[in-house]
Amino acid sequence: MKHVVRIIHKVSEIVTTIASAVGEQSLTGNEIAENVDQSAGEIAESSNHIRVSSRELSLLTESLTRLVAKFKI
Repeated sequence: MKHVVRIIHKVSEIVTTIASAVGEQSLTGNEIAENVDQSAGEIAESSNHIRVSSRELSLLTESLTRLVAKFKI
């Protein structure tokens, strides 16, 4: 009987350890998801800045091209 009680106690310890590990993995998974969401937002914002800067550069290029075209050699 004592042997059965020890086995049950050991199984209980293993189950507790597994439950704790699963909880930690869940927290880690949630943190990763939050970081991915944050990174996605920052990437979208950076992409928008690049798009705006690219458009501004294109307009400056067009303006410079017109100015240079006025000069004759």
